[in-house]
Amino acid sequence: MKSVFYPVLILWSCLVFSSCSTVSNIVKNEFAEKNPEDILRNTAAEYIVNSGIEGEAGRWIATQMEILKIMLSEQLGDSVMIRQPEEGLLLVFDSDRLFRQGLEYVKDSSVETLQVLASALQRFPNTRLYILVHTDNSSSEFIALSLTDKRAKNIKKILASKSLKRSQIVAEGRGYAVPVISNESPEGRKLNRRVEMAVTANHKMIRQAIKSTKAKR
Repeated sequence: MKSVFYPVLILWSCLVFSSCSTVSNIVKNEFAEKNPEDILRNTAAEYIVNSGIEGEAGRWIATQMEILKIMLSEQLGDSVMIRQPEEGLLLVFDSDRLFRQGLEYVKDSSVETLQVLASALQRFPNTRLYILVHTDNSSSEFIALSLTDKRAKNIKKILASKSLKRSQIVAEGRGYAVPVISNESPEGRKLNRRVEMAVTANHKMIRQAIKSTKAKR
């Protein structure tokens, strides 16, 4: 995995949220003293890093992810930020777009977004989807963890309703334990209310990649 892809994680805020000029300065200051590995820790990106595979097979998987990225970018537009750290995809949704504040159910207006995601992933059945839901520290630790866990399960339920295999999805709430920025300002809290998803190759895709690259030799 090349470290050149890591810094994109600290830039996603300007692409997802409208208050870019203010938020970008906050992000810049917050991450000034942090290295990429610190930023990656305990986010959905960790699953991409941990599942990376080197060599020709890795490049084959990266090509499949590029195809999926293009498809999702065309279908979802600016409703999600998408980055490709080589052998996987990182998707970041503004939680306020998906949920009403303090509520666990996905907004009716955003259900279609998740259904589009599910339909796209159906065309790549040998992938695994990790869903991590985060919030800010406006409530107690228990309430925040409970809320994000329920939200994660509801997202998984919607995706599964479109025939995406439940075994393909790992969903969990992280409460406010993993902020990307300080919760001391409204802008920071908005950034921390987010839904991260990581798409990685499962064992079948890895075997397929190895088989395909060997056949070309």
